Amino acid sequence: MVKELKVKEQQKNGKSKKGKNPKKGGKKGGKKGGKKGGKSDTKKTPVVPPTAPTTAPTTTPQVTTPQQATGTPTTLATTTPVTTTETPTVTPTFSTTLPIACPLQSASKIVVVGSATVTSEGLSTLNGDVVATTITGFPPGIVNGVIHTADAVATQATTDLTNAFTALNAPACTVTPTDVELGGTTKAPGVYCFDASAQITGDLTLDAGGDAAAQWIFKIPSTLTTADASNVILTNGALACNVFFVVGSSATLGTTNIFNGNILASSSVSLTSGTTVNGNLYANTGAVTFIDNTINSPTECGC
Repeated sequence: MVKELKVKEQQKNGKSKKGKNPKKGGKKGGKKGGKKGGKSDTKKTPVVPPTAPTTAPTTTPQVTTPQQATGTPTTLATTTPVTTTETPTVTPTFSTTLPIACPLQSASKIVVVGSATVTSEGLSTLNGDVVATTITGFPPGIVNGVIHTADAVATQATTDLTNAFTALNAPACTVTPTDVELGGTTKAPGVYCFDASAQITGDLTLDAGGDAAAQWIFKIPSTLTTADASNVILTNGALACNVFFVVGSSATLGTTNIFNGNILASSSVSLTSGTTVNGNLYANTGAVTFIDNTINSPTECGC
């Protein structure tokens, strides 16, 4: 009985001890249980990275709004097709009153123009350039200049000669001689118009009256002929470059003439022996022929 009471008392005390020290058991149990429980009950869930979407993201195309140019706009060079046009031939306009400035143009520098041929017998001397289709007799004849047969100078001289016929026929007549004979007379500057032919027997004197710009134009529709030992004489400032015999057919000069002036013949020009011409000789469609002659191109007018 006593034993039973002791046992019961011990049991009772043991319970109260256990009850009085729950911390110790609780702590221990809590630690063990907490650790154990943490391991078993609170397992860490692995962090899984988010899966990248399998569909490629839709990209919205970027629209660039064109900016308005603030500077000077660039102009693109354009190629304009080149059109080749022929330059029309323009006939020069000349004065219808005297004096006419440089009516011969470039031909004034050509001492002889023979549209057909230029020929010489004996010893002829041409002081200046020559234009001809063909030229014979040089040598023994002498050309103190350049012979142009088919070059640009020849072409231009021929053109200017054609224009010269127009220019010298433009002024109105100031005198209409009733006599075909010019020899033995003195003529003032002017435009002398003949009905047909004209001739010089003896001396024809041209008086400038002190005017160096004075001009003479003799319009002769048919032929011009001079007798032997006949002359055209200049006085009182008259210049050979300002004297023009415009002949509708042919001009023929006799022997031992001294002829001052230019002859423009539509057909041909012929000189006989011993004649000297201080002037230019032009045959528009025919030949120019010489026999022991001397021809000097006048340069006083400066054309």
